[in-house]
Amino acid sequence: MRNLFIWAIAGAMLMVGCTKEDGGDTNVDYPDDVALMITDNYFKRYCIDKFDTNKNGKISKSEALKATEIWLKGYYTVYNLDGIEYFTNLKKLYCEGQAVEIVDLSYNKRLADINFCNASRLKTIKLNDNITSIPENAFMHCKNLVNITIPDSVTSIEDGAFYNCSSLTSITIPNHVSKIESNAFVGCYNLTSITIPASVIEIGYLAFLECTCLSKIYCKPITPPTLGDNVFNNIAYPATIYVPKGSVNTYKTYYRWDKYASMIVGYDF
Repeated sequence: MRNLFIWAIAGAMLMVGCTKEDGGDTNVDYPDDVALMITDNYFKRYCIDKFDTNKNGKISKSEALKATEIWLKGYYTVYNLDGIEYFTNLKKLYCEGQAVEIVDLSYNKRLADINFCNASRLKTIKLNDNITSIPENAFMHCKNLVNITIPDSVTSIEDGAFYNCSSLTSITIPNHVSKIESNAFVGCYNLTSITIPASVIEIGYLAFLECTCLSKIYCKPITPPTLGDNVFNNIAYPATIYVPKGSVNTYKTYYRWDKYASMIVGYDF
């Protein structure tokens, strides 16, 4: 009898674990029909076509939770993603060239792969707090993007992530980022200052190329990060690179940093 009791408890715990895994975000209240919460007609049509498995013209909670990928590239023009918060098991979202302006992905806790390349109307986006990287070309040519907070969970900003985001005036790189990849901020013409946190160990080539208003670079690492070619070419003139006071000489003589020696000054972080 005692063994039966133990097995019963173990089975119950296993069932609870499965429910948590597949149940989505417990902070989301699901309607009987998720499709009713999707206000953009083309986005609604896409979701019904892809996720309405029983073909009743509705999207149930169980159907929504089975969705792991949304690919709107080449689809009809979508103007908003209202209702996306109900697809809480979503892992990939591709919205290249779409006309969305304000996007909230904070409920999509498992979403790791995003692409809004050429979504030229995008102004504001909120990411989930589990994402670990800003993917390659994620916001390339989002020329109207002005509001984005990179979550503290992010450890890398990938190649071309913010390429030609020409309306960005400021952006905070979190303290856990270790790599800023090549071309990450090329052509962010209105970016005036940037702080590189102490966690960064590598900055890829051309990372801040053509940031023509970038005049203040606060570089906190005590040891100079590995620097790619032409990282700070064609930025504002004059521009200043602030580094820890005790590391000035190291930066000025370090490979590829020596190219910017005249711009490097000590700073008390």
